[in-house]
Amino acid sequence: MIISARCLAVMLAVVTYVSIFTSSIAAEARPTGLGRDNSCRLSLKPLRGDTDSLAFGLNDWGLVVGASLGEGQSNAVIWYGGWARRLRPLRFDSESVAKAVNNRGWVAGISIGAVTTAVRWGSYRRPRLLRPLAADLESYAEDINASGEVAGYSLGRRGVGEVEGGISLTPVVWDRAGNPRALAIPAGYTEGVAKAINDFGEAAGYAFSDSIEDQAVRWDASGIPELLPGTQDQRNSEAYDISEEGSIVGDIEGANEVGTLWDPEPLLLEPLAGGRRSEAFGINFRREAVGVSIADALAGEIATAAHWGPTGRPHRLSPLDGDLQAWAFAINDRGRVAGVSIGQNKSRGVVWLPHRCRWINHVKKEILGILHSR
Repeated sequence: MIISARCLAVMLAVVTYVSIFTSSIAAEARPTGLGRDNSCRLSLKPLRGDTDSLAFGLNDWGLVVGASLGEGQSNAVIWYGGWARRLRPLRFDSESVAKAVNNRGWVAGISIGAVTTAVRWGSYRRPRLLRPLAADLESYAEDINASGEVAGYSLGRRGVGEVEGGISLTPVVWDRAGNPRALAIPAGYTEGVAKAINDFGEAAGYAFSDSIEDQAVRWDASGIPELLPGTQDQRNSEAYDISEEGSIVGDIEGANEVGTLWDPEPLLLEPLAGGRRSEAFGINFRREAVGVSIADALAGEIATAAHWGPTGRPHRLSPLDGDLQAWAFAINDRGRVAGVSIGQNKSRGVVWLPHRCRWINHVKKEILGILHSR
Protein backbone atom coordinates (compact mmCIF):
# COMPACT_ATOMS: atom_id res chain seq x y z
CA MET A 1 0.00 0.00 0.00
CA ILE A 2 1.30 3.45 -0.94
CA ILE A 3 1.00 6.11 1.73
CA SER A 4 1.37 9.72 0.63
CA ALA A 5 3.65 12.13 2.45
CA ARG A 6 0.56 14.24 3.25
CA CYS A 7 -1.14 11.27 4.94
CA LEU A 8 2.00 10.53 6.95
CA ALA A 9 2.22 14.15 8.04
CA VAL A 10 -1.43 14.06 9.13
CA MET A 11 -0.85 10.82 11.07
CA LEU A 12 2.15 12.29 12.87
CA ALA A 13 0.16 15.40 13.73
CA VAL A 14 -2.67 13.27 15.14
CA VAL A 15 -0.29 11.21 17.30
CA THR A 16 1.38 14.36 18.57
CA TYR A 17 -2.03 15.82 19.44
CA VAL A 18 -3.08 12.62 21.20
CA SER A 19 0.11 12.61 23.26
CA ILE A 20 -0.44 16.21 24.33
CA PHE A 21 -4.14 15.72 25.06
CA THR A 22 -3.75 12.55 27.07
CA SER A 23 -0.85 13.97 29.05
CA SER A 24 -2.95 16.98 30.07
CA ILE A 25 -5.43 14.90 32.02
CA ALA A 26 -3.47 14.96 35.26
CA ALA A 27 -1.06 17.87 34.97
CA GLU A 28 0.50 20.26 32.46
CA ALA A 29 -0.39 20.16 28.79
CA ARG A 30 3.06 18.83 27.86
CA PRO A 31 5.28 16.19 29.43
CA THR A 32 8.64 17.42 30.65
CA GLY A 33 10.41 14.58 28.86
CA LEU A 34 11.09 10.89 29.05
CA GLY A 35 12.99 9.34 31.92
CA ARG A 36 15.33 6.41 31.69
CA ASP A 37 12.34 4.27 32.57
CA ASN A 38 10.63 5.41 29.32
CA SER A 39 7.75 7.01 31.20
CA CYS A 40 6.24 10.46 30.76
CA ARG A 41 6.74 12.74 33.72
CA LEU A 42 4.33 15.62 34.19
CA SER A 43 5.26 18.55 36.40
CA LEU A 44 2.47 19.95 38.58
CA LYS A 45 2.68 23.72 38.94
CA PRO A 46 2.07 25.37 42.33
CA LEU A 47 -0.41 28.16 42.86
CA ARG A 48 0.55 31.55 41.50
CA GLY A 49 3.07 33.15 43.84
CA ASP A 50 4.14 29.84 45.41
CA THR A 51 7.42 28.09 44.71
CA ASP A 52 6.96 24.38 45.40
CA SER A 53 4.34 21.68 45.02
CA LEU A 54 3.75 18.19 46.42
CA ALA A 55 1.42 15.47 45.07
CA PHE A 56 0.08 12.90 47.54
CA GLY A 57 -2.93 11.29 45.84
CA LEU A 58 -4.84 10.85 42.58
CA ASN A 59 -8.02 9.20 41.39
CA ASP A 60 -8.79 7.10 38.32
CA TRP A 61 -9.99 10.15 36.33
CA GLY A 62 -6.74 12.10 36.58
CA LEU A 63 -7.51 14.46 39.45
CA VAL A 64 -4.40 14.96 41.60
CA VAL A 65 -4.25 16.43 45.12
CA GLY A 66 -1.48 17.67 47.36
CA ALA A 67 -0.07 20.97 48.53
CA SER A 68 1.33 24.20 47.13
CA LEU A 69 4.09 25.79 49.23
CA GLY A 70 5.37 29.34 49.46
CA GLU A 71 6.71 31.72 52.10
CA GLY A 72 6.28 29.18 54.87
CA GLN A 73 2.62 28.52 54.01
CA SER A 74 0.98 25.32 52.81
CA ASN A 75 -2.20 25.38 50.70
CA ALA A 76 -4.15 22.25 49.80
CA VAL A 77 -4.64 22.04 46.04
CA ILE A 78 -6.40 19.92 43.45
CA TRP A 79 -5.08 19.85 39.90
CA TYR A 80 -7.63 19.82 37.06
CA GLY A 81 -5.95 19.13 33.71
CA GLY A 82 -2.92 21.19 34.63
CA TRP A 83 -4.66 23.93 36.63
CA ALA A 84 -4.08 24.09 40.38
CA ARG A 85 -7.09 25.14 42.43
CA ARG A 86 -6.78 26.03 46.10
CA LEU A 87 -8.83 24.12 48.64
CA ARG A 88 -9.44 26.60 51.40
CA PRO A 89 -9.02 25.63 55.06
CA LEU A 90 -11.63 25.91 57.77
CA ARG A 91 -12.65 29.37 58.86
CA PHE A 92 -9.99 31.04 61.06
CA ASP A 93 -7.35 28.51 59.88
CA SER A 94 -4.49 29.60 57.65
CA GLU A 95 -3.06 26.44 56.06
CA SER A 96 -4.17 23.10 54.63
CA VAL A 97 -2.89 19.91 52.99
CA ALA A 98 -4.81 17.48 50.73
CA LYS A 99 -3.90 13.80 51.12
CA ALA A 100 -6.32 11.75 48.99
CA VAL A 101 -9.14 12.05 46.42
CA ASN A 102 -11.86 9.54 45.45
CA ASN A 103 -13.48 9.04 42.05
CA ARG A 104 -16.27 11.47 42.96
CA GLY A 105 -13.69 14.17 43.39
CA TRP A 106 -14.11 14.36 47.17
CA VAL A 107 -10.87 15.16 48.95
CA ALA A 108 -9.54 14.29 52.42
CA GLY A 109 -6.86 16.25 54.22
CA ILE A 110 -6.15 18.57 57.10
CA SER A 111 -6.80 22.22 58.02
CA ILE A 112 -4.13 23.89 60.15
CA GLY A 113 -4.61 26.75 62.58
CA ALA A 114 -4.32 26.86 66.36
CA VAL A 115 -4.91 23.09 66.10
CA THR A 116 -4.90 20.61 63.22
CA THR A 117 -8.28 19.27 62.11
CA ALA A 118 -9.22 16.58 59.60
CA VAL A 119 -11.44 17.86 56.77
CA ARG A 120 -13.26 16.58 53.74
CA TRP A 121 -13.83 18.76 50.71
CA GLY A 122 -16.98 17.75 48.82
CA SER A 123 -18.28 18.53 45.36
CA TYR A 124 -18.45 22.29 46.02
CA ARG A 125 -14.93 22.35 47.51
CA ARG A 126 -16.17 23.55 50.89
CA PRO A 127 -14.26 22.08 53.84
CA ARG A 128 -16.25 19.94 56.23
CA LEU A 129 -14.84 19.49 59.71
CA LEU A 130 -14.13 15.92 60.80
CA ARG A 131 -14.00 16.30 64.54
CA PRO A 132 -11.70 14.27 66.80
CA LEU A 133 -12.99 11.74 69.29
CA ALA A 134 -14.63 13.09 72.42
CA ALA A 135 -12.08 14.72 74.76
CA ASP A 136 -9.37 14.67 72.05
CA LEU A 137 -7.80 17.84 70.65
CA GLU A 138 -6.87 17.22 67.03
CA SER A 139 -7.73 14.97 64.09
CA TYR A 140 -5.83 13.92 60.95
CA ALA A 141 -7.27 12.51 57.70
CA GLU A 142 -5.16 10.19 55.53
CA ASP A 143 -7.45 8.54 52.95
CA ILE A 144 -11.00 8.54 51.53
CA ASN A 145 -13.02 5.80 49.82
CA ALA A 146 -15.76 5.88 47.17
CA SER A 147 -18.60 6.38 49.66
CA GLY A 148 -16.85 9.29 51.40
CA GLU A 149 -15.61 7.40 54.47
CA VAL A 150 -12.31 8.84 55.70
CA ALA A 151 -9.51 7.05 57.55
CA GLY A 152 -7.06 8.74 59.88
CA TYR A 153 -6.48 9.25 63.57
CA SER A 154 -7.47 11.32 66.57
CA LEU A 155 -4.91 12.95 68.85
CA GLY A 156 -5.46 13.35 72.57
CA ARG A 157 -3.47 13.99 75.70
CA ARG A 158 -2.41 11.58 78.41
CA GLY A 159 -1.80 12.35 82.04
CA VAL A 160 0.78 14.97 83.00
CA GLY A 161 4.33 13.61 83.13
CA GLU A 162 3.77 10.58 80.92
CA VAL A 163 6.17 9.65 78.12
CA GLU A 164 5.82 10.68 74.46
CA GLY A 165 4.91 14.20 75.49
CA GLY A 166 1.58 13.03 76.84
CA ILE A 167 0.26 12.40 73.28
CA SER A 168 -2.12 9.53 72.50
CA LEU A 169 -3.18 8.49 68.97
CA THR A 170 -6.32 6.50 68.15
CA PRO A 171 -7.14 5.09 64.69
CA VAL A 172 -10.44 6.48 63.39
CA VAL A 173 -12.86 6.15 60.48
CA TRP A 174 -15.31 8.98 59.83
CA ASP A 175 -18.59 8.03 58.15
CA ARG A 176 -20.14 9.98 55.30
CA ALA A 177 -21.91 12.25 57.78
CA GLY A 178 -18.57 13.09 59.41
CA ASN A 179 -19.05 11.13 62.63
CA PRO A 180 -15.86 9.53 64.05
CA ARG A 181 -15.65 5.85 64.99
CA ALA A 182 -12.62 4.56 66.88
CA LEU A 183 -11.05 1.38 65.51
CA ALA A 184 -10.10 -1.28 68.02
CA ILE A 185 -6.44 -1.37 69.04
CA PRO A 186 -4.90 -4.87 69.12
CA ALA A 187 -4.24 -6.46 72.48
CA GLY A 188 -0.85 -5.51 73.90
CA TYR A 189 -0.78 -2.14 72.12
CA THR A 190 -2.02 1.23 73.33
CA GLU A 191 -2.14 3.43 70.21
CA GLY A 192 -2.63 3.24 66.48
CA VAL A 193 -2.98 5.07 63.17
CA ALA A 194 -5.22 4.30 60.19
CA LYS A 195 -3.47 5.24 56.93
CA ALA A 196 -5.84 3.92 54.26
CA ILE A 197 -9.37 2.66 53.61
CA ASN A 198 -10.83 0.80 50.63
CA ASP A 199 -14.34 0.89 49.17
CA PHE A 200 -15.43 -2.03 51.38
CA GLY A 201 -14.56 -0.15 54.56
CA GLU A 202 -11.44 -2.20 55.30
CA ALA A 203 -8.61 -0.10 56.73
CA ALA A 204 -4.85 -0.48 57.06
CA GLY A 205 -2.30 1.17 59.31
CA TYR A 206 -0.26 0.24 62.35
CA ALA A 207 -0.39 -0.05 66.13
CA PHE A 208 2.29 0.71 68.70
CA SER A 209 2.98 1.44 72.36
CA ASP A 210 5.77 2.91 74.44
CA SER A 211 7.55 -0.41 74.86
CA ILE A 212 6.58 -2.19 71.61
CA GLU A 213 7.68 -1.37 68.06
CA ASP A 214 5.18 -0.55 65.30
CA GLN A 215 3.07 -3.43 64.01
CA ALA A 216 1.20 -3.38 60.68
CA VAL A 217 -2.56 -3.87 61.12
CA ARG A 218 -5.58 -4.55 58.96
CA TRP A 219 -9.07 -3.64 60.24
CA ASP A 220 -12.19 -5.21 58.78
CA ALA A 221 -15.28 -3.12 58.03
CA SER A 222 -16.52 -3.51 61.61
CA GLY A 223 -13.24 -2.20 63.04
CA ILE A 224 -11.81 -5.49 64.32
CA PRO A 225 -7.98 -5.56 64.00
CA GLU A 226 -5.76 -8.26 62.55
CA LEU A 227 -1.96 -8.21 62.89
CA LEU A 228 -0.23 -8.67 59.53
CA PRO A 229 2.37 -11.47 59.39
CA GLY A 230 6.06 -10.60 59.41
CA THR A 231 9.47 -12.11 58.82
CA GLN A 232 11.80 -13.93 61.19
CA ASP A 233 14.09 -10.94 61.75
CA GLN A 234 11.26 -8.36 61.90
CA ARG A 235 11.58 -5.57 64.45
CA ASN A 236 8.64 -3.46 63.29
CA SER A 237 6.25 -3.04 60.37
CA GLU A 238 3.84 -0.41 59.04
CA ALA A 239 1.01 -0.51 56.49
CA TYR A 240 0.25 2.50 54.28
CA ASP A 241 -2.32 1.48 51.66
CA ILE A 242 -4.95 -1.16 50.91
CA SER A 243 -6.48 -2.11 47.56
CA GLU A 244 -10.11 -2.99 46.85
CA GLU A 245 -9.07 -6.66 46.79
CA GLY A 246 -7.54 -6.35 50.26
CA SER A 247 -3.87 -6.37 49.27
CA ILE A 248 -1.80 -4.15 51.57
CA VAL A 249 1.55 -2.40 51.14
CA GLY A 250 3.95 -0.90 53.64
CA ASP A 251 7.30 -1.96 54.99
CA ILE A 252 8.98 -4.40 57.35
CA GLU A 253 12.13 -3.48 59.21
CA GLY A 254 14.58 -6.21 60.16
CA ALA A 255 18.24 -6.06 59.26
CA ASN A 256 17.12 -3.46 56.71
CA GLU A 257 13.84 -1.69 55.98
CA VAL A 258 12.13 -3.32 52.99
CA GLY A 259 8.89 -2.46 51.22
CA THR A 260 6.29 -5.19 51.66
CA LEU A 261 3.12 -6.41 49.93
CA TRP A 262 0.77 -8.51 52.08
CA ASP A 263 -1.58 -10.77 50.08
CA PRO A 264 -2.03 -12.22 52.66
CA GLU A 265 1.54 -13.43 53.25
CA PRO A 266 4.32 -10.84 52.97
CA LEU A 267 6.14 -10.39 49.65
CA LEU A 268 9.30 -8.30 50.09
CA LEU A 269 9.66 -5.46 47.57
CA GLU A 270 13.39 -5.15 47.24
CA PRO A 271 15.08 -1.81 46.50
CA LEU A 272 16.46 -0.91 43.08
CA ALA A 273 19.96 -2.07 42.15
CA GLY A 274 22.39 -0.30 44.45
CA GLY A 275 19.68 0.55 46.97
CA ARG A 276 19.89 -0.28 50.66
CA ARG A 277 16.26 -0.03 51.77
CA SER A 278 12.78 0.56 50.37
CA GLU A 279 9.29 1.62 51.39
CA ALA A 280 5.96 1.10 49.59
CA PHE A 281 3.18 3.69 49.94
CA GLY A 282 0.54 2.89 47.30
CA ILE A 283 -1.09 -0.08 45.55
CA ASN A 284 -3.76 -0.59 42.87
CA PHE A 285 -6.05 -3.47 41.92
CA ARG A 286 -3.37 -5.03 39.67
CA ARG A 287 -1.10 -5.42 42.72
CA GLU A 288 1.24 -2.78 41.30
CA ALA A 289 2.96 -0.93 44.14
CA VAL A 290 4.88 2.34 44.29
CA GLY A 291 7.19 3.91 46.82
CA VAL A 292 10.85 4.76 47.21
CA SER A 293 14.24 3.06 47.04
CA ILE A 294 16.99 4.57 49.21
CA ALA A 295 20.68 4.30 48.36
CA ASP A 296 23.71 5.51 50.27
CA ALA A 297 25.73 8.39 48.84
CA LEU A 298 28.74 10.44 49.87
CA ALA A 299 26.51 13.35 50.95
CA GLY A 300 23.96 11.15 52.72
CA GLU A 301 21.13 9.25 51.04
CA ILE A 302 19.53 9.42 47.59
CA ALA A 303 15.84 8.61 47.15
CA THR A 304 14.55 7.19 43.86
CA ALA A 305 10.85 6.66 43.14
CA ALA A 306 10.13 3.00 42.49
CA HIS A 307 7.38 0.92 40.89
CA TRP A 308 6.98 -2.78 41.66
CA GLY A 309 5.02 -5.14 39.43
CA PRO A 310 2.80 -7.93 40.80
CA THR A 311 5.81 -10.23 41.14
CA GLY A 312 7.76 -7.66 43.16
CA ARG A 313 10.26 -6.69 40.48
CA PRO A 314 11.33 -3.03 40.94
CA HIS A 315 11.43 -0.39 38.20
CA ARG A 316 12.87 3.12 38.42
CA LEU A 317 10.65 6.19 38.03
CA SER A 318 12.90 9.05 36.98
CA PRO A 319 12.71 12.50 38.59
CA LEU A 320 11.96 15.58 36.51
CA ASP A 321 14.73 16.99 34.35
CA GLY A 322 17.40 18.65 36.47
CA ASP A 323 16.21 17.05 39.71
CA LEU A 324 18.13 14.50 41.76
CA GLN A 325 15.57 12.56 43.78
CA ALA A 326 11.92 11.48 43.68
CA TRP A 327 9.28 9.82 45.88
CA ALA A 328 6.14 8.04 44.64
CA PHE A 329 3.14 8.09 47.00
CA ALA A 330 0.09 6.80 45.10
CA ILE A 331 -0.90 4.76 42.04
CA ASN A 332 -4.37 4.57 40.49
CA ASP A 333 -6.02 1.66 38.71
CA ARG A 334 -4.88 3.04 35.33
CA GLY A 335 -1.24 2.87 36.37
CA ARG A 336 -0.66 6.59 36.82
CA VAL A 337 1.60 7.49 39.72
CA ALA A 338 1.71 10.65 41.86
CA GLY A 339 4.64 11.87 43.91
CA VAL A 340 7.30 14.53 44.26
CA SER A 341 10.50 15.32 42.35
CA ILE A 342 13.21 17.02 44.40
CA GLY A 343 15.98 19.32 43.16
CA GLN A 344 18.57 21.32 45.04
CA ASN A 345 16.26 24.20 45.91
CA LYS A 346 12.81 23.11 44.78
CA SER A 347 10.25 20.33 45.11
CA ARG A 348 7.71 19.72 42.36
CA GLY A 349 4.65 17.51 42.30
CA VAL A 350 4.92 14.96 39.52
CA VAL A 351 2.73 12.40 37.75
CA TRP A 352 4.24 9.47 35.86
CA LEU A 353 2.27 7.94 32.94
CA PRO A 354 4.38 4.87 32.10
CA HIS A 355 1.86 2.72 30.21
CA ARG A 356 0.43 5.51 28.07
CA CYS A 357 3.83 6.91 27.05
CA ARG A 358 5.15 3.54 25.95
CA TRP A 359 2.27 3.34 23.44
CA ILE A 360 2.67 6.94 22.28
CA ASN A 361 6.42 6.54 21.80
CA HIS A 362 5.94 3.29 19.88
CA VAL A 363 3.49 4.90 17.44
CA LYS A 364 5.72 7.95 16.99
CA LYS A 365 8.72 5.75 16.22
CA GLU A 366 6.73 3.74 13.68
CA ILE A 367 5.56 6.86 11.82
CA LEU A 368 8.98 8.51 11.94
CA GLY A 369 10.52 5.30 10.65
CA ILE A 370 8.16 5.32 7.66
CA LEU A 371 8.96 8.98 6.98
CA HIS A 372 12.74 8.40 7.11
CA SER A 373 12.47 5.37 4.83
CA ARG A 374 10.93 7.39 1.98
